[in-house]
Amino acid sequence: MDNKQPEHIFVMDTTLYWPAEIFWPGWTGDETLLEIMSQPGEVHESYDPDYLYRDPVIFRLFSAKERVSLRKRAGGIKPKKISLKDKNYSTIHSARGAGQFYVMTTEPVFTSDGNHAFIYIQVHNKSNLPLMSPGDVLPLSESLFGMVTIIFQKQADQSWKKIKLINRLFL
Repeated sequence: MDNKQPEHIFVMDTTLYWPAEIFWPGWTGDETLLEIMSQPGEVHESYDPDYLYRDPVIFRLFSAKERVSLRKRAGGIKPKKISLKDKNYSTIHSARGAGQFYVMTTEPVFTSDGNHAFIYIQVHNKSNLPLMSPGDVLPLSESLFGMVTIIFQKQADQSWKKIKLINRLFL
């Protein structure tokens, strides 16, 4: 990218399934596990680099019970069509209509109290693709350049403030 911010962001017109395990890596509904996870002084974290609660600030914000709830809620969100258009971004149906980079996003998932929201974004780089023959179809992971999770907190005036941006780029 030569350290240049894109002038226009292309967003695929269908949302992603949530990678729900970033909220809770284990089983859901297992009360014994929940009791173990919430023991003071114990840290039971995933080795998955996408797991959100490696950050101690984020870990303290959400109880184990809320993390399980977020996983269940996120896992129930199905992809849907979206339509966005502005001076700096727009939706596209196919990566063919994008420049070098395009993004795919999830629907937001909200905490039980509605005071926090999470959005997960995948950034794809078409120049990462290998040479292909006509008709070849590659999995989306071949173009995956990075993943971003954004956490928002609702403010007293009902606006949303970004409180955490978690980037994971594949270089």
